[in-house]
Amino acid sequence: MYKYEFDGFEYYLVDDNGDTIDRMEEVGICFDSDGDVLLKHGQPERVYKYYHDTIVKFSDFPDLFKITFIQGKFPVDEVNKCLDISGYIGIFYKKLVKESVG
Repeated sequence: MYKYEFDGFEYYLVDDNGDTIDRMEEVGICFDSDGDVLLKHGQPERVYKYYHDTIVKFSDFPDLFKITFIQGKFPVDEVNKCLDISGYIGIFYKKLVKESVG
């Protein structure tokens, strides 16, 4: 299982052995907001490409799912909960929306 670590500047995606898989300044997350299913996470550019390609691929089926992309410097514990807890991405996204509204 993967998890993120944050050193104040960069996120590190690490595996069970503690080996760094990837480094990034921000985290990108793509998910199905209808079912709160995490689809992809990691480098924002790669995750956005996945998001865009998925929208194009399923453009004939717009009601199949509602795909959402977010990116930013999120609290590392919240990002890790999204990886560890099924459906947590929906809770996290609602928190982000609530914070942005005020």
